[in-house]
Amino acid sequence: MSKINCAYIRLSEEDDRNTYSESILNQIALIEEYAKKNQIEIHKKYIDDGFSGINFSRPAFEEMLKEMEKGNIETIVTKDFSRLGREYIETTYYITRYFPEHNIRYIAINENYDSNRNKNDVDEVMIGIKGIMNDRYIKETSKKIQEVKRQKTEQGYYMGFIAPYGYKKIKEDNGKITLIPDEKVKTIIQRIFEEIANGKTKNQVAQNLNKEKILSPMQYLKMTKSKNKIYYDKWSPGIIYRIIRNQIYIGNTYKRKSSKKNYRQKRRDYIIQSKRDIVINTHPAIISKELYKKANEKIKRNNEKINRKKEYHGKLEGIVKCGECGKFMKVSGRKRENDKITFSLYCPNGKNKNKTCNNTHIISTKKIENIIYSKLNNIINNKRTKDYIAQNAIKYSIEQKKYNNQKEYINKEIKRQKIQIKKLYLNKTNNIITMDEFIKQRKSLNKQIEIYEKQKEELTKEIICEQNKNEVIQKFKEFKNKDNLMNYLNELVSEVIFNEDRSLEIRFNFKLN
Repeated sequence: MSKINCAYIRLSEEDDRNTYSESILNQIALIEEYAKKNQIEIHKKYIDDGFSGINFSRPAFEEMLKEMEKGNIETIVTKDFSRLGREYIETTYYITRYFPEHNIRYIAINENYDSNRNKNDVDEVMIGIKGIMNDRYIKETSKKIQEVKRQKTEQGYYMGFIAPYGYKKIKEDNGKITLIPDEKVKTIIQRIFEEIANGKTKNQVAQNLNKEKILSPMQYLKMTKSKNKIYYDKWSPGIIYRIIRNQIYIGNTYKRKSSKKNYRQKRRDYIIQSKRDIVINTHPAIISKELYKKANEKIKRNNEKINRKKEYHGKLEGIVKCGECGKFMKVSGRKRENDKITFSLYCPNGKNKNKTCNNTHIISTKKIENIIYSKLNNIINNKRTKDYIAQNAIKYSIEQKKYNNQKEYINKEIKRQKIQIKKLYLNKTNNIITMDEFIKQRKSLNKQIEIYEKQKEELTKEIICEQNKNEVIQKFKEFKNKDNLMNYLNELVSEVIFNEDRSLEIRFNFKLN
């Protein structure tokens, strides 16, 4: 088999996924143009889609490595050094050691590097420097992009991918991208604000829009659904709420909706609207500030009844079950004349329209708490409880020592495996093992490290669990008032059953021998 010339193309996880095809095609076009100009025939293209340049565990690259080991590859062409890799030690190793040892010609077009032409020490030093620069590239680029976006937003640029419902994106003569009202649907936005301001609920507004077959934002903007996100094909109370809360409609722009703590973080952290920074008067408003304020005040009042439940800070929800149907009972808040809110529990199946459960009674959270406290207090002051606490304090001390020994062993094993990977790398560098063996053993060692890390994670959970148990044991000694005791309700009580005859059954998380 004659040797082949190949192109290696990589699209990073950090690259803009919206320009995927353009990025791949641009790399291919650049390499093919260079090859044609220099009379190099490209026989095969290796493409890694969505793999970071920080490591070399990439499917297409490893497939290419196997062909190199067999002596089937003569030339490798990349757009630049960074497409080969951004981790400078291993990238430099391939360029300065591995490729020459396997008689492989390597070309990095943008760096004007061709191993058949570049043979002096200065060039090798430059490869190392370039590798370090690539290693820092992601971090620096991330900072620059964020800074550019921040500056442009402050200058009134709209940096979103698509315009929000009610607006259109336009590019002004000076190149500035901004928003203008979408005449086709801006009246829908005005209508939504006016109806909410005049007392209609979010649900009523959404239902009317659906009845009139008015396209929802999802349908009108022809948005493509992404993974791990919730989308509403029809108008919903949630869509109405987000529109009412959005200051974009009074001409203001949010600087950013999400953030990253560091450039290696994959998922962005969502910033709630109330905590976003705002740039005012960046584009024409669709509604007045007065209407915005009125609608938001109204929606806040309409939400008060719903939000009363959110003011419940007790721990009974998710513990109390209906004795008839087994459904977890829900909390309901009621505002008294003195503005104090009292909470009760009810079975949702007994209170719904169909009433599929016979248990239609409610019980106050205070009453359940008082009964639980009374029973726990009796248990705590029992002699058997005191003996149980003393025995378990000794048991905890033994268990804790055992866990610490196991954790120390796992940490040593993880450290040992990492040392083995370093030795493996040196063995490959010194040609003691082949590339196939290197890849195989490295995978095996990394897999073992993963197993140890999982064991460590599980062990940490067990340690925390034991610590929590010990905390409860110690707190038993300190329980002298109701507040202390009820703080540990979830640790002490597994469930409470509320029967149709209003009786309560309390089941605890512990047993006294």
